[in-house]
Amino acid sequence: MTTSQEGVANVSAYSKMNLISAFSCCILIRHIECNYRMKFSFVSNIIKTLLFLILFSLMPKSYSKPTQNLIRHVVCFKFKQGTLLENIQNVEKNFSALKNKINGITSLEWGTNNSPENLNKEFTHCFIVTFKDENSREKYLPHPEHQAFVSILKPILADAFVIDFTP
Repeated sequence: MTTSQEGVANVSAYSKMNLISAFSCCILIRHIECNYRMKFSFVSNIIKTLLFLILFSLMPKSYSKPTQNLIRHVVCFKFKQGTLLENIQNVEKNFSALKNKINGITSLEWGTNNSPENLNKEFTHCFIVTFKDENSREKYLPHPEHQAFVSILKPILADAFVIDFTP
């Protein structure tokens, strides 16, 4: 996605209302100009300019470019058949603890699948780790605490998938 597409994708409903308001005002001014045979064209141009300046200054900065460097790290696990519940709970506990052990993690959420769609492909657990920036994610992967967690996870893990994105 290009920068301009990202900017358009980030336009809030509030910004869209600003655009609609601006276009509505321009249509109204155009109507007045036509009905009064352009007597007020100089005044209407000033009004148009002021209107656009006011309305576009109210738009959030995210319209032009992303304002945050956050990275969401989404990890889903499928455990081996016959894995003991206590081992799965140990994974949950140890993964959750990483937030307080590794700098740069701004939040960590997790839960088990509860979707009625039955499209989880036997993946039962989802963890969402938010990093403050790219550098934090780069430090996380080789971090000794993360590697210690991986050593707890691997013996009972059947499969995993990871998706990272910037909100």
